[in-house]
Amino acid sequence: MKCLRLLGLSFLATIAVAAPDARTLLNAAQTKAKVERKNVLVVFRASWSDWGRRLDALLDGPELGPAFQRDYIVVRLNVQERESKKELENPGAAQLMVRLGGRNAGVPFYAVLDPAGRRLITSLSPSGENIEYPTAPEEIEHFLTIVKVTAPRMTEADRTRLETVLRKPQPG
Repeated sequence: MKCLRLLGLSFLATIAVAAPDARTLLNAAQTKAKVERKNVLVVFRASWSDWGRRLDALLDGPELGPAFQRDYIVVRLNVQERESKKELENPGAAQLMVRLGGRNAGVPFYAVLDPAGRRLITSLSPSGENIEYPTAPEEIEHFLTIVKVTAPRMTEADRTRLETVLRKPQPG
């Protein structure tokens, strides 16, 4: 009986930590985006990605987080996890990443969608490379283009502050 109880608890723990379905999260974000008249920023990430953590800090941090929140509903979807953390992946996220143009992009890969779900722009630069967390001058330029095209409420002061933050040397 004790063994069965442990198996039951283990099963319940597995259910409790299962990652939510990507389509469900995206649909909720689109509904909210329609009401708030914002775009949806879909960020495909992995728990092991340092660049993904830096992007999260940029989007959520006290310095620029409020500026991003004015224009975007952010949805973070886990993909490309290591075998030991596959349970963190959102079901359907890998397929959505491919559909949005990130087949071989690596992480973080991101796309901005309008509230109806139409893709406006992605983190793929004009040369086809994923900029991930932008550090090189051409990556920073593409990120600033993304913001300029899809974040109409972001002020010129916010964009200048964003550019300053991105152009700071990044720790190795």
